[in-house]
Amino acid sequence: MDTPAFRSLDRLTLLTTASLGSCAFGNLLLPLLSGDDENLLVAFATLGLGSSVVVAVVGSVVGFLMWMHRAASNLRALHPEAAFEFTPGWAVGWWFVPLANLVKPGQAMAEIARASHVGATSGAQTAASWLGIAAPMVAMWWALWVVMSIFSRVTARIDGNTAVTIIDAGLTITTAIAAILVIRGITEDQNVAAARLERVRFADGIAHVVS
Repeated sequence: MDTPAFRSLDRLTLLTTASLGSCAFGNLLLPLLSGDDENLLVAFATLGLGSSVVVAVVGSVVGFLMWMHRAASNLRALHPEAAFEFTPGWAVGWWFVPLANLVKPGQAMAEIARASHVGATSGAQTAASWLGIAAPMVAMWWALWVVMSIFSRVTARIDGNTAVTIIDAGLTITTAIAAILVIRGITEDQNVAAARLERVRFADGIAHVVS
């Protein structure tokens, strides 16, 4: 069976980080415009910014899931002899399983990060070579995401509370920043891993040979 093709993450990384950055910026400004001020200009500004944030959120979710699927798929090209716990489909699918989505996606991302880093540094082909590697940035991102998700669900029925709005915005911003760092780090590792392989089949069918 042919080795799976390697597809660059660069474009998806750019799309996803831009969307996440827009979400963070929008959540930074939205609490400043919200509140008790009934000024019509402020109301329209809040409505427009809120709509932009919604668009950015949708774009970041779609882009992030596409990125994660491709990153997991690339591991099969970088480590064709390795066995992985998460398939590309389930790396995305676990996000939609209640309760399990508080654990499994983080584990899938940790596997992607560890295998990508090993590919960039040693090129090892077995899961045993990366199981013991720490993934602190992934751990921090995932902890923030879980806290943000639980906080948002608990406070969903609280309206007009400025403190809650500010805390929620702060969690969203820090989680987005952590996600960007994770995405950029894995993308860089996979690019290095692909470059250091003697031969890897790219999506266009052309093998890249390192002299």
